[in-house]
Amino acid sequence: KDDTRFPYVLQCERIKIVEEALKLAKAHPNIELRLASTFTGFAQDSDGVTARITNAAGESESLRGAYLVGAEGARSIVRKELDIDFEGFTYPDRTLNVEVAFDFRKYGYTERNYISDPDEWSNLFHWKGPPDRWRIHFPAGAEEEAALMRPEALQARLQKFLPTGKPFDIVASNLYVVHQRVAKKFRVGRAILAGDSAHVNSPIGAMGMNSGVHDAFNLADKLTKILRLEAGEEVLDRYERQRRHVALTHTQAQTIRNKRLLAEKDFAVRQRNHEELRRTAEDPKLARAFLLRTSLIESLREAEQIA
Repeated sequence: KDDTRFPYVLQCERIKIVEEALKLAKAHPNIELRLASTFTGFAQDSDGVTARITNAAGESESLRGAYLVGAEGARSIVRKELDIDFEGFTYPDRTLNVEVAFDFRKYGYTERNYISDPDEWSNLFHWKGPPDRWRIHFPAGAEEEAALMRPEALQARLQKFLPTGKPFDIVASNLYVVHQRVAKKFRVGRAILAGDSAHVNSPIGAMGMNSGVHDAFNLADKLTKILRLEAGEEVLDRYERQRRHVALTHTQAQTIRNKRLLAEKDFAVRQRNHEELRRTAEDPKLARAFLLRTSLIESLREAEQIA
């Protein structure tokens, strides 16, 4: 409670945050939303940036601004046009996500569950409705996608996870690849990267979107100062130093560790990991340090010390 006004976990789907952000954007006099438009490229000079888009009518259009923030995801056009390397690796295995209408709390599960298992790790998260949903993540091997996604294969996976003897109400499912990558640079001239355009990671630990939100607050503060003539463009270099450091030292390191802990197969290593978790849970000082690290509060404090 002495570290934040919000000493709890908020389990919230991305779409709900997007919906709230859209309400704020629509109400702001300085924001023009172009949701039916496709960004296709840009050019920059010493005075500003010209973005090229295809509008809702299918027509090519140019938009002019002082700066361009590329926050358009892992396949960022801005990053690619700036020819910035996306350094890191891709996990060889895939992740299977199954969305189920079922109350797992009746079987002792909590809102957020990280399940370490030498044969098949998993995650189980409650997404509050309406409608109420639970999402389960499983590792997926080299099988063909069609075989993995067959209804009977999904039901078998779920029954192995929790044998109920009754078919689960599967609402949705998908298969995805997990990357651990950070852009070599977050800024070239007046074009700046943020969020998944700048860094992607395993979703285990819920650090991807949270880290992207921190990028946005950091960058917005600096751009505001530039536009108000309270600071020069050199503060954008500090944005890169701060947020790239966080991406490498905190977000990447912690999410890689999270996945390794869940998937660990060596019995002796698993025992050591569990003993460390017990010590952390039982020691208030260690528990506080763990929470500051995993909530990324520590990363914000560390970034603030970077000149």
